[in-house]
Amino acid sequence: MTYDELKALIEQRGVHPEFGEPGENFGIEQNPRELATFLVRMQELGVASVLEIGTGYKGGLSRFLAQDMGWDVTTVDVQNYGHAFEGVHYIVGAGKVGFIHKFDLVFIDGDHSHDSVKTDYEVYGIYATKVIAFHDIAGLRSCEGVRNFWKKLTRTGYGATAQIVNPPYFKIIESKKPAGIGWIEL
Repeated sequence: MTYDELKALIEQRGVHPEFGEPGENFGIEQNPRELATFLVRMQELGVASVLEIGTGYKGGLSRFLAQDMGWDVTTVDVQNYGHAFEGVHYIVGAGKVGFIHKFDLVFIDGDHSHDSVKTDYEVYGIYATKVIAFHDIAGLRSCEGVRNFWKKLTRTGYGATAQIVNPPYFKIIESKKPAGIGWIEL
């Protein structure tokens, strides 16, 4: 799908009120312009499987990625929201969850404190084969921890993940209501 097609579909499915209209009430928590830009790049990289950290109360992103992108989605959250969307595998629990397989994309959008983002990166980043991404790198809505972690990561490249050596960093931050998505292509 093109950027325009993705943006229109994201808006049709429905985003958080801060980013637009409710649409079909998916409650997608990402800025539609940022998400569409990011997803175009993920398509170019051939992403087909995703591990999402932080399902959220509506499960909008995982639902969209499974239903509309056709990707295999596994999502982890400390809370059980009772979601049951087709194509999405839910894991409820706190702490490290071990996987026997890897994912093309690991999308980190859980607890937004610096230490939690760092831990999610170190614990779950090792399961990515193509991309590790972070939502809320602009610090919107009390997400300063994500912004600070992203700044440190992209300046120093620190991290416990041995597979990541001098990775290329990318980001999309729109000027209107920016949340920001940053990613590392492996």
